[in-house]
Formats: sequence, C-alpha cells, structure tokens
Amino acid sequence: MRRVALAWVLAYRNAGEGAWCDEARGLLSKVTEGDAHYWATRADRERERRCTGRTDHADAELARLRAAGGLGWADGVLAKMESGYIKEDLPGELEQVLAAEPWQVDRVAALWADGVSGPGRGAARKAARQALAAADASDDPPVVLAALRAHRALGDDKDAAAAEARLRQLDPAADPALTRTPADVHDPEIYAEIAACVDQGSRRRG
Repeated sequence: MRRVALAWVLAYRNAGEGAWCDEARGLLSKVTEGDAHYWATRADRERERRCTGRTDHADAELARLRAAGGLGWADGVLAKMESGYIKEDLPGELEQVLAAEPWQVDRVAALWADGVSGPGRGAARKAARQALAAADASDDPPVVLAALRAHRALGDDKDAAAAEARLRQLDPAADPALTRTPADVHDPEIYAEIAACVDQGSRRRG
C-alpha cells in the first residue's frame, strides 16, 4: 500500500502532465492483487485524468472489479444509479450502499435528472428519500452536508434550510458553500517554481 499512497501523493501534488506521470504508473503497475489493487486502480484513474485527460483504462478495470463484488461494489451501484436507466435490482442495492456509506447520499439527486427511466426508478427514488431523511437526522456533519447538497440539487429549499441549520448546530465552523473534489487538489504554482530552482541549483553544484 505504500506504493499506492505515494502514487496518490504524486497525483494530488500535480495538476497536469509531467515526469511524475511515469513515476506514478511505475509504482502502481506492480500492485495487481487483493484490495490494494482496487485502491491502486483508483489512484491510476486520477493519474490518467491528470496526465492524459482520459480515464478509459482505469474505468474499465474498475468496472471489472465491481462486477466481481467485494471492494468497489458500492461504487458500481452508484454508477448504475447515475446511468439513467434503473433496473429492478438497483433499489435494494442502493439501500444497502447508503446505509453503509451515508455520506454518498448527495449523489441520489441523479435519480431525478431528466430522462431517468427503468422499472426500478420509483423504488429507487423511495429508497433515496428514506436515506435522505436518515441523513437529515444524522449526528455526523459530513452526512448532513451530503444531505444538504442533495436537497439543493433537487430544489428542496425547505429541507435544504433545515439541513443547513442542523449542520451549523453540529459544526458551527462548517461552510455549507464550500465544495471541493479530488480534482481541485494540487500544489500551488509557487511549489513548482521552488522545485525548479532547487533542481537547477543541484545541477550546478553537480
């Protein structure tokens, strides 16, 4: 897992293509078995996104791992939910995922997007509403924040206001307007300039 952790650090420190891309790929290519392979594939997806702008290879491997069950299964369920066609087996799976990972409840807004269809749509929306109600009453600020985001995405102003009030009660310092994803994480540009200066100085001394 040290290889995976180092690859994550490399990815999160760099916003675009560079020599680090090959270094991270070399670290991850040797992690091919067990749970570590799932996390290595997740890290490789971030490497692909930042280095090439595409994530096809990592996405295909994640799909294979999800189909096999175990680690990554929840990601697969949420991906099926966001596909726009809701099969009959999805509501039960979605209920399990949101019970185990309630901080993912913000993603259920996808069930109300235009064009969503399928025989499981109604039951999936019911499961999503139940999960939202549970998240609204949670004592965990990240879960309440996820509910707040879902309510806002769905245009549920009254429920959003209640969730925001609950969040401030649990964590007065919380900023409901702050939204960050892994894609937003990278070193400031000044770090690259410092690294270039250090590298140049090392070459001169050498």
